[in-house]
Amino acid sequence: MIHGLILVPEITKGMKSLGSKALLQIKKKISVLEYQINSLLDIDKNIKITVCSGFEHEKISFLLNDKYSNNVNYVYNSEYKNTNQGYSIKLFFDTIYKKPNNILILNNGIILKKKCLNKSMLGNESKIFILNKKKEEFKLGCSSSKKLEYIFYDLPESWSECIYLNTISIEVLQKIIEHSSINQMYLFEIINQVISDNSITIEKEYIDKKMIMKVNTPKDILKARYYI
Repeated sequence: MIHGLILVPEITKGMKSLGSKALLQIKKKISVLEYQINSLLDIDKNIKITVCSGFEHEKISFLLNDKYSNNVNYVYNSEYKNTNQGYSIKLFFDTIYKKPNNILILNNGIILKKKCLNKSMLGNESKIFILNKKKEEFKLGCSSSKKLEYIFYDLPESWSECIYLNTISIEVLQKIIEHSSINQMYLFEIINQVISDNSITIEKEYIDKKMIMKVNTPKDILKARYYI
C-alpha cells in the first residue's frame, strides 16, 4: 500500500493576498491541490492521500470534505506561522501514519503531468525524482554523482521536490523525528538527515523536465493553465 503526503501549510511569499497557493485555480473548477490529488490517484487509484494544511485550513478542509471525503485525509498544522515542513511531517506521523509503509511526499505547488510518475517507479526502493535537465523554478538540487549525497540550493541537478521512501527509510525518518528537533526544518533538510544514515540508499530516478512544473508566483498560475 502506498501513502501520499502533500505538504501545503505555508504562506507563499508574495502570494498571501491571493490566499493559499493550493487553492488557486489552474483550470476551470480545478485548483492546484485538486490537480495534485488527481495526479497521485492517476499513479495508483488505491493510494491513501493525506494533505497537511495550515494557511486557510478551513477552505482546504471544506474542499477535501466536499470532493474527496472517501479517500483523502488531512492534518492541520496550527503552528504554520512559526514552524516549517518538519513540524507538519511530525504531525502526519503522530496522527495519521503511525505504522511504517511506503510513502510518496509532494511539496506545495508541484504540478505533475499525467504519466510523469507511474506505479512501476514506486517499487521497493526509496527514490528521489530528479529532472533530466535544469529548470529555473526548481532551486533545490543535488550533485551529478551517481550516488545521492545531499540536497541543497543551486546544485547541478534539479530536484522535483517529490520523493518516495520505503519502509526502511521511513523507520530512519521516524527515529529522526523522535530524537531531533525538526520543527524548523524544511523537507530537504530532513531528507539530508535520512541520507546521512549509512544504512539508507535513495536511488535517483530521472524524469522529463517537460512533465513537471512548480507554481511559485501568480504568473505561474497562468503558465499552469496552458501547461496542463
